[in-house]
Amino acid sequence: MTQFLSHLPHILWPAAPSPAGAQLLALLFQLQDSQWWPANKLEAGQFRQLHGLLAHAWETIPFYRDRLTAAGFHPDHPLKRKQWQRLPILTRSEVQAAGEALFCPRPPDTHLPLHRISTSGSTGKPITVQGTAVTQQFRSAFGLRDHLWQQRDFGAKLAAIRGIHDPAKQGGHQRHPSWALPVAFVFASGPASLLEITAPIATQADWLLREAPAYLLTYPTNALALAEHFLGHGLSLPSLRQVQTIGESLPDNLR
Repeated sequence: MTQFLSHLPHILWPAAPSPAGAQLLALLFQLQDSQWWPANKLEAGQFRQLHGLLAHAWETIPFYRDRLTAAGFHPDHPLKRKQWQRLPILTRSEVQAAGEALFCPRPPDTHLPLHRISTSGSTGKPITVQGTAVTQQFRSAFGLRDHLWQQRDFGAKLAAIRGIHDPAKQGGHQRHPSWALPVAFVFASGPASLLEITAPIATQADWLLREAPAYLLTYPTNALALAEHFLGHGLSLPSLRQVQTIGESLPDNLR
């Protein structure tokens, strides 16, 4: 049974969430509600939000002002479908060429702090973009929504084999008492273990056998190498219920 975390002492059920958890639950409620809206109502909501986003970009970022003006958009007028359809898709090459010219110089105070996100360059075209506290909040909502859609058991063990971005923590494995964020904003959970992706496949396999997780999070190429290792050595992982992949395209043969 999923157990909610309560922010108030001795108030266990119904649980009273923390402020961050309450915001997350409010977003999840709206996403759950709006997914059943009729198409015209959903599009109206999307275009209302798009207008606010594009108006801010038009006012603060010359790159987007030029592009939006060419499509016929102006903040003083409602956004039309034909204007949206005229906007060209932003390419990775354009993002690389523009660099920090795409960064907003005046983000709203309520969207701070900012942070930078960089891709690994596995496609040969690494890029860097800016995120905000709001983009992080929506990322948490979408991540938690994925867990709920997949009906994952938060009480089970989660294992992740991926890059560890904190240099001070690289070069080994870590154990955590919970699945951490975003799950820890709202739900009690089982333990989680993390192994650095640079560990040899045989080491990864031995680690997984010792940890016996219910869920594994890793990159597709690494999942394929692990599957081949387990099959080639006659090994099995009876505890495993699901593998979740990140960061790369998932080829059909791996599915």
